[in-house]
Amino acid sequence: MFKIWNKKTCYEIYFRPLTENKCEVSTYLNGEPFVSPRSQRKDNKGNTEVWPIEDARECWDAWVTHGGYEVSEVEDYLKGRSGSNGESMNYRKYKKRMYNE
Repeated sequence: MFKIWNKKTCYEIYFRPLTENKCEVSTYLNGEPFVSPRSQRKDNKGNTEVWPIEDARECWDAWVTHGGYEVSEVEDYLKGRSGSNGESMNYRKYKKRMYNE
């Protein structure tokens, strides 16, 4: 899983390769699920979509090159972990830090 994020806008975009031709794209704003501004869905519901790999690469390049996003490789906290509830990694770290203080 890979992440690009913009620390000025607090926007995070996670990319999870699914197959050779498909990529799952999950978007968050301030740690909360948020619909991607480039959503390929007609109903604009949910924050996770499956995109063709070409579209995901094109958007990745545009956001990193022109949008001020930074690149990170992250552990897969969004799926397969109990208790994640689909929350972003940064939001989970924030909650953990707040409850441990």
